[in-house]
Order: sequence, then C-alpha cells, then structure tokens
Amino acid sequence: MIKKILISTLAVFLILLCQVGYVYKQATGVPGNSPVATLEVPKDPGKRIVVCMGDSITHGRVSYDYVNGLASDTDLEKFSFVNAGINSRLAYNLLQKADEVIALKPDFITILIGTNDVKASLSAEESERYIKLWRLSESPSKKLFVNSLRKLIMRLRSETNAKIALVSLPPLGEVLLSKPYLRSTEYSDEIRKIAEAERILYLPLHEEMDAVLRSKGQSNIPEYRMDLPAMYVAIFLHYAMFQDWNSISDMRNLHFLTDNIHLNQRGGDIVQKLIKKFLLE
Repeated sequence: MIKKILISTLAVFLILLCQVGYVYKQATGVPGNSPVATLEVPKDPGKRIVVCMGDSITHGRVSYDYVNGLASDTDLEKFSFVNAGINSRLAYNLLQKADEVIALKPDFITILIGTNDVKASLSAEESERYIKLWRLSESPSKKLFVNSLRKLIMRLRSETNAKIALVSLPPLGEVLLSKPYLRSTEYSDEIRKIAEAERILYLPLHEEMDAVLRSKGQSNIPEYRMDLPAMYVAIFLHYAMFQDWNSISDMRNLHFLTDNIHLNQRGGDIVQKLIKKFLLE
C-alpha cells in the first residue's frame, strides 16, 4: 500500500515537473523570427523587412503575440516581420542590441519599450531586481531611459535607412489614478517628446488604451504592484490550461492586461492597428 502511494506521488510529481518545464520553455523561448535567426536565412527580395523592438510585450510569449498577428495579416503579405523583443528588457538593453537590428538592413523599425523602466522606478525592490538581472552599473531611472532611447534612435537613423516609429506604453495596471498608471503616462510623454524632437512617427498606444479605460469606468480592480505569482499564474493558465489571454484578463476584471503588465488580444489588436497604419501609409 505504501509502495503504491509512493509511486502515485512520484508520478504526480513528475507530471507537474514536466508541465512546469513545458510552461517555462514556452514562456522564455526565443522567437523563431528573432534577429539572429532571420540573419541565418536568405532574404526574400520581394518583401520589406519590419523589425519590432521591445521587451516581453513584443516578445509575445507571456503576452499576446502582436508581431505574429501582424505577420498573419493578409494585408501585410509584402512585409517580413522580425521579432526583436526579449522578456524583461529595459531601453538600455535595446541600445546594446542595436547591432543585430542594423545588420538586418530593415525598411521599418517599431520600438515599444519602457514598461520595465517604469516598473524599476517604482520601488527599490524592483530596481534592485533589474540591476541584478542585467548587471547594471547604475540604477534604472527616467534619465537612463531617455538617454538610452535617444542614443538608440540616433544609431538607427544614422546606420539604417529605415522608417522608425516609437510606440507609447500600455498603462501599468488599469487603476487610472494609481502611481504605476500615472508613471506609465509620464514615461509615454517622454517617448512622445523624443519622437517629436527626432521627427519620427509616434504611435499613441497609451492614449488609445487610456481613452477606452476611462470610458469603461471599471471599479473593483487591483492596481499594479510587484506580484510575480500573478504573472506566473497567468502564464500557467495560458500554456497548461489553454486559456486565451482575454479570458485570463476577464477572470481578473481587467480589460487590456492579463496581470497588470502584459497585453491580452484586445490590447494587442490596438498595437497591430497602429503599426499596420504606419506600414501602409
């Protein structure tokens, strides 16, 4: 009897371990159309290259994959999409990876970065997490964000012929007057100022999402706070329980965000709409 219980317990443990391993692989896997992977295959001369730079919201493994959504759009068949997004990146990290993007000789570049910079600015605990993760020599700050983004734009403009668009940030959380939400608005304003100064296109994602949230007037929703378990649960529900991102948001009474950080399809659809308009203008 004891032997059967031990065997059953071990079997359950192994199944859970396999599930965790599968979910982790899905959540962290590098996109098949990453810059490095794209450079290894011959370029299609009939297609124009679009590089989407960003963090996990662009990476699309723990958030709705808007880059794949663009690639699947039949109106955009003449474009080849490269996913240059990686989980947890700051603007500083994008600057360090500029060479990979420049090597692609892109026709278009979109940049959606700053959510992690905002998160890092909210508390010493979050800041320290990013310092350790990326081995930073200085604490993440608005100054580092702005300087990194400006330098990135300067390099891309001087070393490519690409048309560049900056995308403002999704709100951090959906509680309109909360500190994280207002901080994401503040950083989006900085992105807009950079776009105006550099005379490149600005895609108002934050403003469009903000307008919808204000019109809905949702209440009884949690504001953003550093809550890794909430993110991990959303990831598990998606990959292990086959819940779509919208359903996960609905369970939490959220409209655009699955875990107060990452986008569901409703949010991703707005990103796709803005980028599609940019490409077809």
